[in-house]
Amino acid sequence: MQEFIDPFLDISHFSFDEIGSTNDEAFNLSQDREVDCFFVIAKKQSNGRGRRGRQWVSEKGNLYCSAFLKKPASAEKCSQLSFVTVVALGWALCELEPSSITHFHYKWPNDLLWNGAKLAGLLLEARPHEKGLNVVVGLGVNCKSFPEKTPYTATSLVQEEVNIDAERLFQTFKRAFIEALKIWNKGHNFNFFRDEWLKKAAGLGKEIIVRLDNEEIIGIFKTIDKEGRLILKLFDGTIRKISAGDVFFPAIKG
Repeated sequence: MQEFIDPFLDISHFSFDEIGSTNDEAFNLSQDREVDCFFVIAKKQSNGRGRRGRQWVSEKGNLYCSAFLKKPASAEKCSQLSFVTVVALGWALCELEPSSITHFHYKWPNDLLWNGAKLAGLLLEARPHEKGLNVVVGLGVNCKSFPEKTPYTATSLVQEEVNIDAERLFQTFKRAFIEALKIWNKGHNFNFFRDEWLKKAAGLGKEIIVRLDNEEIIGIFKTIDKEGRLILKLFDGTIRKISAGDVFFPAIKG
């Protein structure tokens, strides 16, 4: 493990050649440190995971990082960090490759698509801490390679002929993320990120499929509400507010 301190942000990041999970290590490191924020980055994960306990294939060349945040907001607002983070990733991509803006979209609740295929995903995890929550935001971006036979078609920056490596992306994302946290202001300015996210929302206004644990719902993706819940209008006119689920688009095989 190596520790680096960003001289501009005065924030540490811990770098590993290989680790089980950057999220797990972020929580472990937080036990010995009284700081509000730091990052963990690894070249490879042996036990990476995505939402709902799914395995996250973690070969070398991709970006695997986690940001630890000590009680970043009230418990009910912490889930907003998924939207804050993916918008910050969008900013980073646009800074490094301005043409990115025409290629990527945000897929509810916490993925980034490139030309309709999954390029990046987030895993938000929280643990109780002194009448609040400590949060770790894990981010995986397919820079060099992508997994096959996934529930949703994936891609990588290399596959899309975009020359951005994991280290450059991490450094740019880190600064964008810290700036995004300042704007978010502990959840008091979530509307800004809601609006930013909706500008690039995949499937907005169109028919989508939402798969829950015990049912599959088809309807029109109307918006997200102030809590980040997906608002789905069913074909009988009923409105459903969905807090968690997997979104698929009928026109895209995956």
